[in-house]
Amino acid sequence: MDGLIASPEVPGVRNFLEQLSEIPCYIASAAPQEELNYVANQRDFTKYFVEMLGWPPAKTELLGNIVQKINLSPDSVLFIGDKISDHEAACYVGTNFLGRKTPQNPTVFPENVKVIEDFYVDMSFIHI
Repeated sequence: MDGLIASPEVPGVRNFLEQLSEIPCYIASAAPQEELNYVANQRDFTKYFVEMLGWPPAKTELLGNIVQKINLSPDSVLFIGDKISDHEAACYVGTNFLGRKTPQNPTVFPENVKVIEDFYVDMSFIHI
């Protein structure tokens, strides 16, 4: 846990989240809830999210619960993830998906998945 807290912040992620400040953002994580809360508090990330949900339950159920809670059509929700299991959860629930891969996490997503390699992305095209 201490190693995770001490690791460098993902470049660009804070600016990326600030671009989305008018959009309600949630976390659906496979990390245990207690660990997720601890890391988010230590890193001062809680202000960017309406709610952060960790394991248990499984990510598919977490994502489904979020979509139901916000009362939106799943196809109007964007799920950003860096694992094939994230993509599978998005497909199961019916949300849009944006994959993220890095040299440290070279996940191979299906060809039809839009992928970013960093968080230096202009999100101004998203309209509320």
